[in-house]
Amino acid sequence: LKDKSMTARGYTHLAAGDFDLAGDAFRKVTLTGNSASRALLGYGWSYAEGGDYLAALSPWQTLSERSLLEPSARESLLALPYAYGELGRPGLALSGYETAATRYTDELDNVDRAIAAFREDNLAELLGLAEENDADWLFSMDTQPGGEHAPYLEHLATRHSFQVAMKELRDLYSLNAHLERSKQKLEVLKEVDAHQQVVWQSIVTGGRRDGLAEQHAALAQDTDALRARLEQAIGDSSGRRLASSVQNRLRDRVAHAAKLADELDKGEAHRDTLRFYQGLLIFEDSEQYSARAWDARKALAALDELAAESDVALARVDEAVASHTASNFAPRIAALSAEVETESVEVQATLAMAESRVRETAIAELERQSEQLRRALGQSQLAIAQLHDRGNGL
Repeated sequence: LKDKSMTARGYTHLAAGDFDLAGDAFRKVTLTGNSASRALLGYGWSYAEGGDYLAALSPWQTLSERSLLEPSARESLLALPYAYGELGRPGLALSGYETAATRYTDELDNVDRAIAAFREDNLAELLGLAEENDADWLFSMDTQPGGEHAPYLEHLATRHSFQVAMKELRDLYSLNAHLERSKQKLEVLKEVDAHQQVVWQSIVTGGRRDGLAEQHAALAQDTDALRARLEQAIGDSSGRRLASSVQNRLRDRVAHAAKLADELDKGEAHRDTLRFYQGLLIFEDSEQYSARAWDARKALAALDELAAESDVALARVDEAVASHTASNFAPRIAALSAEVETESVEVQATLAMAESRVRETAIAELERQSEQLRRALGQSQLAIAQLHDRGNGL
């Protein structure tokens, strides 16, 4: 807001002929703000209107390096050679106008290519939305458009009408992508349902229920055996039955070493060392008993839960076999598929209209830029012709 205020104040003083006050106001505008270009242009004119064309060159040269999509930058390309002409340097003035004409021509070519792209290219790919499904998408400092036409996309994104059109388009792209994913999921559900029907028939007619019952009984038997082993291990307060495989291997190695020590008569000191390690292992088993017993009880509880789930699942199979009916979701899936297809057709039609609005908005703005560039190009060419006429007259 301060930049805007100072820029407006500068142009007010400029119009009133207070060139020093205008320059003071323009100097207070930051070079990184949105008002910087207009301020640089006015800053140069505050010097030029005061007759100091040499001082006017510096802000205009800085401004001339900026994007020609900014009106102030376009004007600076004409202001620079004008200043050289007023300084009595016709050669530099001619060179400046020729440089301006070249840059205008190049920029016109770029704008024309951007217009052609918005007319013909795939809009989602052009805007970088082909793989992007963020509902809050909008050009920002964190999300910069890429590609050949990035400068023009950035420029368009500053226009409110384009932002509104883009928001609508982005929402429609997201909705369309959601519907396409829904179609794929429904196709998967159709295949799953068909497979379930095949499985159901094999259970009812192929005797698979008996096989499931046998597997359930075997699982229950194994579970009971494992539960008995775990309960015995918990009941052994020494903790040896709950020891880890690493702990058991260490115990076996110490026992084997003790046996060798006896056979080789290694002496009492060596036996004392082995007894120390045996005692250390016994101590560790005792220390870790509580934690290992808790883990074992937790495993028992998990086994009981799995056994209960298995009982419930087998009971459901028995209920299904007894009723001779299977769950059939095919009609519901078909109804959902038809509904999604209808919505998809509607979204596609709305999406086509939204894309058309975005194209029209973008092309209208780019054509406006093209017209301004052509006007500036004509002014630079006219200035070149006038300088040549003066040279020939001399």
